[in-house]
Amino acid sequence: MALLFIGESVFASLRMPRAVEAVKWMKENQGTFLIIFMLCNMGSSSLVSTGAFEVYFNNELVFSKLQTGKLPDAAYLLQELNRFVVKPRDRIENPAPDDFMSDEL
Repeated sequence: MALLFIGESVFASLRMPRAVEAVKWMKENQGTFLIIFMLCNMGSSSLVSTGAFEVYFNNELVFSKLQTGKLPDAAYLLQELNRFVVKPRDRIENPAPDDFMSDEL
């Protein structure tokens, strides 16, 4: 909603012409924009109310709120995604300080 009031000048100063055009469209079509905004809000509310929050990586389940009953924090999600992205032999769990130091200067 704030975009209707300040978006055009902010995006113009950031040199983002497509965003400026989008804000102009929102101003010219306020009724349509408000309906779209409300429908998106209703849709997101219904998705949140189901309690489903799942994260997949390459079709593998990384996290499921339905299974754990709680939402993860960002650190936990990054740790779990690290298991899928970094190969086990390349991962350094608890590196000693010497692991990052080189004898060569």
